[in-house]
Amino acid sequence: MSYKIVASDLDGTLFNTAVEVSKENREAIREMDARGVHFVPSSGRAYTEIPDKVKSIPEARYIITADGATVYDQKLKKQVYTCWMDKELSKLVLDMLNEYDTMLTVRNNGISYVDIQKHAWETYGEYRLTGNYKKFIYEFDRPIENFDAFCYDLPAIEMICVFFKSDREMAECRERLLATGKVQVASSEPYNLEIFDLNAGKGNTLLKLAELLGIDGKDTIGVGDSLNDLDNIHKAGLGLAMENACEVLKTEANKIICNNDQHAMKYILENFIK
Repeated sequence: MSYKIVASDLDGTLFNTAVEVSKENREAIREMDARGVHFVPSSGRAYTEIPDKVKSIPEARYIITADGATVYDQKLKKQVYTCWMDKELSKLVLDMLNEYDTMLTVRNNGISYVDIQKHAWETYGEYRLTGNYKKFIYEFDRPIENFDAFCYDLPAIEMICVFFKSDREMAECRERLLATGKVQVASSEPYNLEIFDLNAGKGNTLLKLAELLGIDGKDTIGVGDSLNDLDNIHKAGLGLAMENACEVLKTEANKIICNNDQHAMKYILENFIK
């Protein structure tokens, strides 16, 4: 195959365990670009949560954010594709989530918002956020007073990331959300759900970006390590799971590649790019 897009997750995939983009990965991305291959970061984060070490990669013109709800063009400095939950669907989801003891982060128009009443390191621990997730929410998310009213008033929502104290409540809520037939539900952490429009998703949006660029969907590669990467590896022409990926992703992928300390972009360049 003559692959023209590599859509890569960030944490556990592009980033090594030091949460850095290795020199080997940077060089591989540069060489991909020289061969006419688009490198596209693909993340559940809002655009403002994407770290500068990713945004500053010259070859990363397009970034898929909020689990495929948005494609941002860094050259044009604007969104070139959106698939957000409208007000009616957002209300349906928020009503359901408010029946449980949860902590929400709500992504809208490239910004992630958090309830100021729960914006504290200790509270994050109560809702079982892991270290890296705590860090970037605390640093990047915007705390909001009257959070519920703010969320209900939004005209559209890119994605909602919700953390639970209870495994039982999380499982029950997940099934209820899926039963609506109107949203996708994914996870990037053991105790969270990521909720977005049925037609969003990293894979659907990868194919939409390919269409915008005049590239056949079969000429795409999707790579990741978490459950929110399932849509990416299902829809890409070639779906790759990291060696350190969750078992579901490794079972569903076309191939399993190296771990995230062994330079995934270098591996992809050497094994799949002509």
